[in-house]
Amino acid sequence: MPTMLPMGPPAPLARNTRPYPSAAWTGMVMRQRVVYGLVPTPLYRRSDHAAINTLRQLPRSSQTSCSGMPSTGNAWVSAQKCLPPLLLVLLMAHLLAGKPAVPTPGCNNSGTRVAVVTLATQGAYEATLYASMINMLWAHRHGYDFYKEGCVPDSTQEHAWDYHDQHRANWAKPHIIAKHLKTHHLVLYIDADAHVADPSMTVEEYVEANMPDDKLLLAPKNCRNGYCWDDIPGVMGINTGALIARHAPATFSLLHEWGEAWNGTCKDWAFAHPREQACLGILYANGKNDSIHVVEDIRHFVDENGTWFHHAMSMTLNKSEIASQFKADLIQLMSPDASPPQDTAWQKFASNPVLKGDNGVVFDMDVIRQPNGTFSMWLSWRDQRSIALTTSEDGISWSPVTSVLGSDSGSDWEDDVNRPCVRLIEGKYHMWYTGQLASQKSAIGYAVSTDGIEWQRQAEPVLTPVLEWEGPAVMNPVVIFDKRSSTFRMWYSAGEQYEPVAVGYATSKDGITWERHSSGAPIFSGTGHDGDWDSARASVGQVVLASDWHYMFYMGYSNVDHSAIGIARSRDGITNWERNPTNPILDTQPGAWDEDAVYKPAAVFRDDQWFLWYNGRRGGLEQIGLATFSGHELWNS
Repeated sequence: MPTMLPMGPPAPLARNTRPYPSAAWTGMVMRQRVVYGLVPTPLYRRSDHAAINTLRQLPRSSQTSCSGMPSTGNAWVSAQKCLPPLLLVLLMAHLLAGKPAVPTPGCNNSGTRVAVVTLATQGAYEATLYASMINMLWAHRHGYDFYKEGCVPDSTQEHAWDYHDQHRANWAKPHIIAKHLKTHHLVLYIDADAHVADPSMTVEEYVEANMPDDKLLLAPKNCRNGYCWDDIPGVMGINTGALIARHAPATFSLLHEWGEAWNGTCKDWAFAHPREQACLGILYANGKNDSIHVVEDIRHFVDENGTWFHHAMSMTLNKSEIASQFKADLIQLMSPDASPPQDTAWQKFASNPVLKGDNGVVFDMDVIRQPNGTFSMWLSWRDQRSIALTTSEDGISWSPVTSVLGSDSGSDWEDDVNRPCVRLIEGKYHMWYTGQLASQKSAIGYAVSTDGIEWQRQAEPVLTPVLEWEGPAVMNPVVIFDKRSSTFRMWYSAGEQYEPVAVGYATSKDGITWERHSSGAPIFSGTGHDGDWDSARASVGQVVLASDWHYMFYMGYSNVDHSAIGIARSRDGITNWERNPTNPILDTQPGAWDEDAVYKPAAVFRDDQWFLWYNGRRGGLEQIGLATFSGHELWNS
């Protein structure tokens, strides 16, 4: 009987703990994102700690052969030195639950493998690296018979063939690659002979929901090794050993134990790049192809003399040529004694959204931390055309939504109210909000309360559009009270009624009478550069003061229907804004509840962690989710 993987999350590892000792280890740095090599070199990302700990607990075998390993639902059948390739380590790190393996008589691959790995990418280098693997699928545009080795259990064979015939054309379309590169998400399906499943869904449900439009399947022709791809029409060959060569601290014994995954020839290492075959990690410039040469080349791959071998043209490429040709961020190798980096990724809550569609459309919120440590959220409630209140102990489970500030159908500016900003100042709640008259105009209103529930509002708006760039709408007020100068400072968005175009700035002594910045122009806007994620427009979400900087969480738009969330900073909060090089910090997720847009971040710092609530949109439904980030420093987050 195969040994089953332990289900349920194990205790997470302590930060900076290495599950396995390693004399030498390497890492790949892409815009502050680091992915470490394969076990014994672990992946130091907080989201992976539980998975790594589970890998430590897996039984080991006295076998010296790597054949048949690994398989989701099955043990890693491996001796200490018989290590799985990087991609399959990532696979296990991201999906430890799935359809159990079903051994297939006469086939040495342990049966059906059902697994998925999602690689969230931030840099061109990462995108290029993994697109290189995917690319071989559409390089030969007619698909291939990846089931013909007969290694599919009878129970899945018929369905697999049916699905293959219906959708294999979709697996070979270049636009799928472009879509993932554009959204910075690549989803690789690594499955020797069946389908890929999400733990919360059946195989059929997941395939039906996700496979046709934006997913790709990677499958080997050779069933004997779970990590061996070869003889694919249209390319010379692909092998995940090529990826190991980029990351792993290689040793001769490791190379030897790969068996068929490496036989000393460039052909078996080569894999398809979007433009050409590249023999990654192995230099043939001196005519050698022995294992020692391979090891040294891997360890020193990116030194000044490092090259890639272009197998098809029998030529080499140096670092600058690689960077120029592939438009990739250069890889940097960490030293053996380097410390693991801090986790620098915002993590979306796994059970998002935290405020769901059973409330109708809820969006554009503001959250404050109360003196007792609880959270209060004022949000926009479209179904009620009002601003509502909900509270939470942990930021995840929220009380029933209750309307606290309604619209006025007889008003000439408050036919709808939304987008609140609430501040608790010296025992009094202050709310600035957006009042809208259908599709005609938007203005900013003001109300006060002693309890955050019963509000007294100003009859007239406190800020209306008057400048040319503001168009018919000012909205999305974000206010900070500066105690040193006893001044209210407002950042607001303006330009269009549906989605604003840029960010303005104003100040007030009483929160009611506002004076705009003397420039009369926006202080922050879209980049205007084609291809940037925030090229078209920008809208303020929140401004926080930290480390002598003003940090602005903002929504950036590539077009009016798609937005993501980024961070910018300025010393004075008005001029010389710098965009975070890791932007966007939160993006849409294909196939998820926030697949079309993410909007209006609201951030609160508690217990050495940033909590960031945001609203995501899928179709016409907007809901509210949560993301978190450990540590106080926001830059490069």
